[in-house]
Amino acid sequence: MKHVITVVLLLLTNPARGGVVEFEDDFTGWAESVSSFSTITFAEVPFGFLAGDAYASLGVHFVDGSDVVFPLDTFSDGAGITGAPAVAEDIELVFDAPQYWIGADFIGAIAIRLYSEGILVFDSSVFGVSGPDHFGGLISLIGFDEARIRDPLDGVVFVDNLYFGVPAPGALGLLALAGALRTRQRR
Repeated sequence: MKHVITVVLLLLTNPARGGVVEFEDDFTGWAESVSSFSTITFAEVPFGFLAGDAYASLGVHFVDGSDVVFPLDTFSDGAGITGAPAVAEDIELVFDAPQYWIGADFIGAIAIRLYSEGILVFDSSVFGVSGPDHFGGLISLIGFDEARIRDPLDGVVFVDNLYFGVPAPGALGLLALAGALRTRQRR
């Protein structure tokens, strides 16, 4: 519950765009602000594997059919994922249940678009520019069931690790309250 209160305070006090707080190159701050999260390192499946439903047990599906797991020395564990450049450069995720936070370790640059029932609800700033060892993360007041990770600078996304999650059931009410308070503040 302490973490959710931190998230609510961040959303109420930071100039969050659309009820979303962005974290650039601050995995520790992001991780300390959320109550829990699932992690995909992509080392769990063989290289050359299309991610597809490989992580369905975590409630996430890679739906564009071109997201391939591959080796790269600059990834923390030597494994990551990319959208195949010849087919679809974005990494498109669909979740079984609404999520409230998402983050990624990556190489280069990324931006993350969040969707709820097919409607774009947030388009992040560009995280990173070039080189390895970047992190970009979002915490949202609005539950999202789809996320698209893209590289708006050179087109090809290279994600090392992916993180996502939801607050504990009792904490959802606090997030809803924060959303109502933010709406009142803007009027």
